[in-house]
Amino acid sequence: MIAVVPNIGSELIKELRFRSDHNIINLMATVSLSTIANSIGETQSLTHVVPLPFIALGVGPIVIYPENKEVDALFSPLGKTITVQTEQQVSVLQSITALMSPYYRLLDEITQWGLAEGLSYESTMSYVATFFEAMSHKAKVSSVGLNDLANEYTPGGINEAALKKLEAGGVYAAFSETLTQVLERVYHAKSLP
Repeated sequence: MIAVVPNIGSELIKELRFRSDHNIINLMATVSLSTIANSIGETQSLTHVVPLPFIALGVGPIVIYPENKEVDALFSPLGKTITVQTEQQVSVLQSITALMSPYYRLLDEITQWGLAEGLSYESTMSYVATFFEAMSHKAKVSSVGLNDLANEYTPGGINEAALKKLEAGGVYAAFSETLTQVLERVYHAKSLP
């Protein structure tokens, strides 16, 4: 298992020697499998895995490329394994992970607003975290699309008003723009020698 930061790992793997019967798992986010394969030679398998900090809690997505049943069995007790078909798909999902800090910042903004309105931190944070967890769970198990869920509001109600205000402010478009910039950065990092 290659589990070091990419700037160290890129140099380190050049010195490592593996046999053709070794199964290698790469955890370096921005180092492509082809770069690793060129450095270490032929192995039994070479799999890229993208775990996130949440696996310490036994939750969250774990990206696997290419499909490898043994690697899936190793990581599935730690979270939800998601196998993709190409390295480009790995990069797209890795880009989404850049939303961790903005998400926590969003939760903090909402919590700070609750505090300013007279709620305690404990009450506000507990409500906010549970509220977003419940919405995520509904999205996960729903038989309708996310846009349909977004439009499940009472006409003229508070959800419609909030949605329109955020849309008018370009909030949702900013997410796509940000993810495109992050993806370009991920691609650039993977193309470096």
